Amino acid sequence: MALWGVIIFQNFFVSIYPLFAQDHFSVGYVFFILFILVVKCVLIPTVIYFSIQKVSIKKEIDPFIGYNASLFVGLAIILASLICSNYINGIYHLHQKFLLQTAITTMATGLFVIIARSKAITMIIGYLILENGLFLFGSLVPAMSYVVEFGVLLDIFISIMLMWIILYHINKDIEDLDTVYLSNLKDE
Repeated sequence: MALWGVIIFQNFFVSIYPLFAQDHFSVGYVFFILFILVVKCVLIPTVIYFSIQKVSIKKEIDPFIGYNASLFVGLAIILASLICSNYINGIYHLHQKFLLQTAITTMATGLFVIIARSKAITMIIGYLILENGLFLFGSLVPAMSYVVEFGVLLDIFISIMLMWIILYHINKDIEDLDTVYLSNLKDE
C-alpha cells in the first residue's frame, strides 16, 4: 500500500529531525531518538500493515470529500499555514519559521484526513499525520521537546493498539470498515 510507505517515510524524517536541530547532544538523547525511530518507523507501521492484511482492506472508494477537492483543500491548508506561521513568527520571533510552517501544515492535513475519509484505517493514518505535526511543533521548544515527544509517542502507540483491536472487531461484526455503516449500530 502506497500510503503505508508514505507514513514510514514521513515518520523517518520527523524522527531524525531532532538530531539536526541541536548543536550538541548527549548519548541519552541519541538513544531517545533511536527509540522514537524504532517505534515510529518499525512498530507502528508494522501494526498498521498487519491490521490492513488481517481485515483485508481494499482501496477507499467513497470518501466524504473527493480527490480533486482534497487537492484544493490541501493547497488551502498550505496557504493558511503560511499565513498563520507568519503571524505567529511576528509575535514570538521564532528562528525556525520553516519548522513552524511544516508543523502547522502537517497537523491541519492530519485533521483533514480524519474528517474527509470514511474508512477507519485512513482515519488512523490521519491521526498519525496529526501526531507527526505535534511532534514537530514540540521540537520548536527545546526545553520541553523530550516531554512532549515522549508523551505524544506513548499516546499514539497506545491509540494505534486500541484502534487495531477496534478495527478487528468492527470488521468481524460488520464486515466493512466504512464508518458510515457504524451509524446503523444500535443497542438491542
